[in-house]
Amino acid sequence: MSQMLQHRTGFGSWHPSSSRKASRVGVLSKGLTSAHPSSRLDSRRLAPMRHSRSSSDSTLSSLVPTVATVDNPQTEAAQAADSAPFIWARQWWPVSPTNFLHEDKPNAATIIRKDLVIWHSKEQGWAVMEDRCPHRLAPLSEGRIINDSLACSYHGWQFGADRKCANIPQLKDCSKALCSSRSSALSYPCKEVDGLLFAFLDTSPEGIAHSEASEPFIPQEALNNGGSWNSNDAIHMLEQTLDPTHGNFLHHRMSSTLGIDNHVVMDSSPIGEVSLEKGFVWDHRGYSKTNKDMKARRSFSPPCTTMAKYENPVGPGLLAVINIIPVVPGTCRTIAKFVFMPKPAAAASDSGKVEGDAAKAEGGKKSGDAGKGPRASHLPRRSSAL
Repeated sequence: MSQMLQHRTGFGSWHPSSSRKASRVGVLSKGLTSAHPSSRLDSRRLAPMRHSRSSSDSTLSSLVPTVATVDNPQTEAAQAADSAPFIWARQWWPVSPTNFLHEDKPNAATIIRKDLVIWHSKEQGWAVMEDRCPHRLAPLSEGRIINDSLACSYHGWQFGADRKCANIPQLKDCSKALCSSRSSALSYPCKEVDGLLFAFLDTSPEGIAHSEASEPFIPQEALNNGGSWNSNDAIHMLEQTLDPTHGNFLHHRMSSTLGIDNHVVMDSSPIGEVSLEKGFVWDHRGYSKTNKDMKARRSFSPPCTTMAKYENPVGPGLLAVINIIPVVPGTCRTIAKFVFMPKPAAAASDSGKVEGDAAKAEGGKKSGDAGKGPRASHLPRRSSAL
């Protein structure tokens, strides 16, 4: 990705460059807020910055997608698909791991500059709505849950998980008002997959049809494998997850296997086809003396998912799935899962043989050294995947 260009648009839609000579993928840049301090979020923690709302697909030109250009010929069909605008709201966006959310009170979140309230209904499960009451535009995330409804803190209007207003305390007979669409909150389709809550933020007829015909994306390798999702904020996170060569320099104090002196030039294969719909895949080898024989594959799947899979011939591997969600200009949220994979069968067999031989040797020495103090074991240390 040697050639870089910048294209400013907003969160409404992303239009590829008019050039047909290059494949492209939008890559969000920037993002920095304080790290997440606990396993549960404060009701305002997901929304570190609050901005006034505008129309549903407002322009946000200060957040700059970066586009990698790769000289790859494409078929006419692929070129036609790539020429369509990338509609930011017409995607399944990860909102939060469900174990980070409170079930007994509303939770606030902001994604692509849309302020959201997430709350849990005992009968219908999780619900995602626009964070404003249709009555006087007060934030519903400041409200409370009453009778399995979300109640606004301003005048007490109550809304069910189906977004419809269920009660207006100021009216003796509110049946007519409850039938009006003006009394309903704006809600978004949402689904929970593998303990991760997703929301679809386009409520146009085309968007609703798209949400019903599609599913939230999680790499198959990350599904139901025992790992758990975590959430945090970090600077330049999307670029960092696709840039392994920073490891020995940025993380030199995190592991004895890393370090500036252990850096080696990393071999990699060219990136194949790059698509706004399918993303791209990139293979590379190790970047440190301790993992130079490692095989790794990194991928980006729109709108926000990166995956890195490390296969180490002499030790355990690692699967890292990281979702980078734009919040407001200058802020992004990460939701990630890290899973250590078993070492390859051949390496495990060799390791078992070495350990078995060492145990036999140790047992023989102990039988011949009866009455002498315990001896230290000198088994080889297991290599790290990173």
